[in-house]
Amino acid sequence: MAKAVKDLGLTCETVAYREGAKQMIEKGKYDCILLDHQMPETPEGKIEDIGYGLIPFIRIQLPDAVIIGTSTLSVEEIESQGWTMPDHMMEKGAVRKDLPKILKL
Repeated sequence: MAKAVKDLGLTCETVAYREGAKQMIEKGKYDCILLDHQMPETPEGKIEDIGYGLIPFIRIQLPDAVIIGTSTLSVEEIESQGWTMPDHMMEKGAVRKDLPKILKL
């Protein structure tokens, strides 16, 4: 996904686990955050459904950032988990097609 973002001419930083994401969000200034619903808690951890759990934290730290979520789950499945919805949803394989539309590039 990062390569597709960079191919669109955008700057992209990546992180592989939840705590790393929290640290980047606390320290950085981001206009847009791509977030999957699944990510590991720690670098050694198994993948868990915790990515969307970061959305309330992101909204506090970066209230103007656009949050774009990727997931294989439907909106109904995400809402049934009690997670906060991202501003936009995008299929994982559709970055080149959907991201320019979402960001109006």
